[in-house]
Amino acid sequence: MNKRKGQMSQATISRLWPHQVAILGDDYRGPLKPDIDAFCKPYPHSGAPWQLHHDGRSYLVKCFPEKSIADEFIARFGGERFDPRERGKGKLWFEWRKGSVSQRQ
Repeated sequence: MNKRKGQMSQATISRLWPHQVAILGDDYRGPLKPDIDAFCKPYPHSGAPWQLHHDGRSYLVKCFPEKSIADEFIARFGGERFDPRERGKGKLWFEWRKGSVSQRQ
């Protein structure tokens, strides 16, 4: 995946905003979208820096600086924890290898 000049890499985002939540793309594009966007607005990298695919479904990743914020997001909108180490490599960077790494607490 290429990045534009001045754009942070996925590795940098994962290091600075380590508490990540994967939400189904359909859930994000549905009626909850305005509420999700409003919740995420204060967090500069909570927008979906990447999209993932797993079992034929599309997910968007929301990134947060603190675990408590990620937990609140999950409680309000659903989704599940995402460990960036489960992201595919190379040309398959968009694949979510779910369960390939034990989830962090």
